Amino acid sequence: MSRQRGQGSLELIVAIPCIIAAALLAWQLAAVGAAARDAEEQVRIEALRSTGSDDVITLTTSVPVAGPLASGLAARARARVVAP
Repeated sequence: MSRQRGQGSLELIVAIPCIIAAALLAWQLAAVGAAARDAEEQVRIEALRSTGSDDVITLTTSVPVAGPLASGLAARARARVVAP
């Protein structure tokens, strides 16, 4: 019976880092999605401002990172302007 007493504590000690890692991963995915949405929005604005025909507009937006392993992430959006 004494071996069963500490099992709940051990499970909690293991679960806390897993929960934190899952929360950081979810936050990073949300940050990538937001950066991609912002890049697409900026490309659309620049495409509407473009006056030339057959312009290709590319924009890169950096992604806020949650740790050293994810540094250098960027979202890129590209639009091609076709004028009649």
